[in-house]
Amino acid sequence: MIHKSPRLAKAMEEKEDFWGEVESSQNQAIPSVMISGEPQNVAATQQMYGAQQQMILLQQPSSAPKVIGIFVIIYGAISAIAGLLGLFTGAFVSNSQVVGGDELSIQLVLFSLLSMGFGIGFIITGVQINNRKKIGVQLSWILIALSLVLGILQTMLTSTDDLEAAGFDSGAFYALQIGGQVVCNAICGLLVAIPLMVSNSMMDDSSLWG
Repeated sequence: MIHKSPRLAKAMEEKEDFWGEVESSQNQAIPSVMISGEPQNVAATQQMYGAQQQMILLQQPSSAPKVIGIFVIIYGAISAIAGLLGLFTGAFVSNSQVVGGDELSIQLVLFSLLSMGFGIGFIITGVQINNRKKIGVQLSWILIALSLVLGILQTMLTSTDDLEAAGFDSGAFYALQIGGQVVCNAICGLLVAIPLMVSNSMMDDSSLWG
């Protein structure tokens, strides 16, 4: 027969009481919680991560007006210098003992002054084209047309006797001179018009004839 010690018996009783309390607590019903009220919609705040700016692509302006304007200025400077040299040539012919030197000298001085005037005019219009002004192109056309008329007039004043004495056919000479001037001036007019033909030249609305 096994006898239990009093301490061991007491420990066993306490253990049985502990597990009995655990079973009784598990058997108890869990109270339900009622939440009254209507659900509210919570709007999520939108966070801005930086302002998104619209990108606008700008096309770079064409450099055609700048280039053509510089060429016109150079052409005008050459014409003005040539006219100035023509004045000295006319003065030299006037002081020489050449037959008909006075008449030739007057023609040289007159055409040299006109050449200087056209040269200054081309310099002014070249600056206007360089500044993207449409009126500069139109004034250049007028100067080109006037210089063509001046060149044809100067050709027609050439004496046929001098041409025949030099062994040139007067008809062929006039045809080549006039035809060459027409072609050269037409090419110059087309070159000057390039700033008006490109799409992004950014020329202004200034005009002589609306």
